[in-house]
Amino acid sequence: MAGKKTAEFMIVNRRSGKALQATGLDNGLVVEQAEPAKTDAQTWTSLETEGGVKFFNKACGKVLDVMANGTANGTWVQTWEDVDGESQLWKLVTVSPTYKKIVNVMADKALDIVDMSDEDGAPAQIWESVDLSLIHISEPTRLDVI
Repeated sequence: MAGKKTAEFMIVNRRSGKALQATGLDNGLVVEQAEPAKTDAQTWTSLETEGGVKFFNKACGKVLDVMANGTANGTWVQTWEDVDGESQLWKLVTVSPTYKKIVNVMADKALDIVDMSDEDGAPAQIWESVDLSLIHISEPTRLDVI
């Protein structure tokens, strides 16, 4: 049974301060980090479903998805139309009262940034869960990723 979409928020890399953003309107475009600009490309909502949480991007209307149903460390994350696929389901894992990890349900790996980069344009990937793959929920309009 599908739930209700949440209020809008940003997913921000806590270490670099960069926001996760969609890079276009087409399927299969990589998700990357960039300086927070509060644009639609950096705005997300979540929807709780029976199998996990889906993250929808405001600019493209697509969901956060793992490329090619990948499960290996280093598989990049993209936006793709909602097809109810397992690669589009995520779970929020509580680590402390203020920090959570975004973990892909199918791969059981955490949302991460390639090479733990601080640079604009660094792509998102999945990686074996480490402390640096935590997210911090600080306010309704911002979701911080470590």
